[in-house]
This record gives sequence, C-alpha cells and structure tokens, in this order.
Amino acid sequence: MALEADLPSIIKYNQKDKGQIKITNLSNKEISNVRVLLKSDNFLFEKDSKNTLVLDIPLIDASAEKILEFNGLVPPPLNGLNESSSVSLEITAGLVDKDKFFPQIKLIRTIHSESESLDAFLEISERRDEKQIASWGENIPFRLLIYNNTGENRDFSISLKINNPLYLSLDKINNYEWVWNGQKKITSSNWQIKESSDGLFILWDSTKIPELKNFNINQIGELQFSLPLKDKVSSLKERLKEAAIKFVFYLNNEDSTLPVKTNEIELKIRTDLDLETSARYYDDENWPIGQGPFPLQIGECTSLWIFFDFQNSTNSLENILVKTKLPTNVFWENDFRSTVGKISFDSSTKEVSWNIPSLNFFEGGPFSLIEGKFLIKVCPQSEEELDNLIFTEPVNFQAWEPFTQTLIRGQSPAIHL
Repeated sequence: MALEADLPSIIKYNQKDKGQIKITNLSNKEISNVRVLLKSDNFLFEKDSKNTLVLDIPLIDASAEKILEFNGLVPPPLNGLNESSSVSLEITAGLVDKDKFFPQIKLIRTIHSESESLDAFLEISERRDEKQIASWGENIPFRLLIYNNTGENRDFSISLKINNPLYLSLDKINNYEWVWNGQKKITSSNWQIKESSDGLFILWDSTKIPELKNFNINQIGELQFSLPLKDKVSSLKERLKEAAIKFVFYLNNEDSTLPVKTNEIELKIRTDLDLETSARYYDDENWPIGQGPFPLQIGECTSLWIFFDFQNSTNSLENILVKTKLPTNVFWENDFRSTVGKISFDSSTKEVSWNIPSLNFFEGGPFSLIEGKFLIKVCPQSEEELDNLIFTEPVNFQAWEPFTQTLIRGQSPAIHL
C-alpha cells in the first residue's frame, strides 16, 4: 500500500477545514478490511469531536486507489488567541483481522495553526524592542500596525495607554498631527485625550477614522504620529529623575474576542551630561588668576587655567572619564585641582585625564560645583602661532549610566581663547 495526505498548510483556530487521505493498492490483488487511523493531540475531528478518527475501507481493487476525506478544527490554546503553533497529525494505514489492527505504513504531517483575530503591533522609532531609550526634548515616533485576520469585518476603536505621562509635553500635542494609512489616508491634529485611574489614554474611534466602523477582512491599517518629551530645561526645573514611560495600544469593542492588546514598550530617558570647557586668565570677579602678559605677547610666556565643569541632570552616573591632549607648544605646569575625582597627566603622551567615580542626579551647574582645573603655559614665538594657538585638543568624555544600562559619550571642541 501507498499512503498520501493532502492537508492545508495553515489552519486558523476555530475554523473548520478539511483534508484528504489517498490509499493506493500497489499489488495486483484486491485488499480487504483496510483501516486508516488519524491521531492528533490538538486537532478535533468533526465526526465525534475527538482527537482520534477511524476510517474503514471494506475493499480496494488491485492497483486502485481510494480517497478519504475528513473535517475538523483546531481549538484555540488556553493561554490566548494571539499566538501561533503547530498541529501534528499522525496517519497510519493497515489491515484489520479479527478486530485487531495491524499497521503497515505511517505518515506524520505538521500543519501551521494561527489565531483568527485582530493582529496589532506597536513600534517606536521603527523598532518593537521591549525596552528603548530616548533623550529629553526628543519627538518620539509611534507606529501602530493592524491586520484583520478574523475572517469577518470588524468594528473597533483604538486607544493608546500611557503610563507616567508627566514626562511628555502633552500641552503641545495640538501642534502635532497623526496620520492614518488605510483604505483612505487621513491626516489630523484633532486629538482626544482621556485621563482615568488606570492612566492616560489617547483615543481614536470611527468619528476620526471612519473605516474602523467596518474594518474589512484581511485589511491592513497603519497609524503614525509623534509625541514630544519634555525638554531638558523642564526636566531640571521639575527635578524629574529616572524617567520611564510605558506605552501599549488596545483595540476595543463589545466583541468577546476583544480587546486586543499590542506589545508593550518601555521608554527610558537618558540623563543630560554637559561638559563646559574654558581657558581663563581672570576669575568670575575679574581678578587675574594667570601669570604673565595678557593678551598674549609674542616671545613671552603666559600661564592660564583650563577649566572643566560638569552638569548632570536626571540619572546618576558611574565611572566618568574626561580626556584631552596638550599640543606640542602648550606646557603642563603641574598645578591641578578638582572638587571631585582625580586629575592626572601623562608626560609621554601629553594626555590629561580626569576620573570621577560617580555623579548623582542633579549634580553640577546650579546645583553644586563639579569642577576640575589645571594650569598650562604658552610661549608663542610668531604671529602665525599666536593666531592659531589652541590650548588643548578636543575634549572627550564618557560615563556609565546604570538606569539605562548604556555608555554615554560626548566631545567638546578644542579649547582656545
């Protein structure tokens, strides 16, 4: 005997489908009492709603074939409709003698099963990563993709739930537009925002997007917009720290298969670490702190102080490192001080380093003094040298941010007067 199976490649949950079994008698004699046994752990055969189906064939003529058909469905998994899995079907053919079954040939086939539901996915910055990072003042781009995989037209509304909306500048939202791409394109700055004990929601219904009233079978829809984060000045003024916002979309109506919940994305906001650099001959009260002629004179030496001032905003930092190099015509005077950490100089490379073990949030700037300084000497020998004099090469800095688990890097330009 030969055994073949013609099965669908995909079966949707709770949707009846059919398959065919072909038995071929390869001998030149007739075969009687043929039985085909079908078994599956996750396929219900329509005949008796069980996972096993027995099909008997009284007689197959010599070199003939028989076609058997069966119907059934795959029930949805217990842990929800929004998942795909595989259905394994075991098909065995053999002979029956005195009520005993003697298997002769077996097939095992796998069918992909999937949910029959509305599928929806959230993307931020064109990514579906569960955890993402942004900076104060950024406009965060959102994209919602919807696919009607239910087998029937659906009515629903859309809601975006925002956890911790205080980190957003929603007072500016009317300056922004949302765009719907579906059967028709809709562009609007008409936003509907609702606050509740569960959080803040932004809503879209059929009055804003008419095709949500009768969203077609196999239709794809896309909603795009941006939301503004508060700027750095606001974050400092309000003393916001370790800011994280969670976003998730829902498709809602009175149908028991809804609401559909998309993937959730958490957005963490990195700190603003600013390094201010300067070369000074006078202090803030205009008293000289350098030595020698100023403005600089050709053929004479002048000493000045190089200042590094840090300001950290909303998240604590660890292992802060600042590095720069002195040009060949700038000299280290071995006078250096810092309010935190340690400044060092490598005479072989002329590299200056400032190591700071940690900075808390809201340190530096107007909050506290986080400053490093060192004394240099310059002795310009020509007009050209004086015109092109720089005191340091570009200043590079980096710091580890535990809250976002990222390394922050930055650079300040070369220092000159």
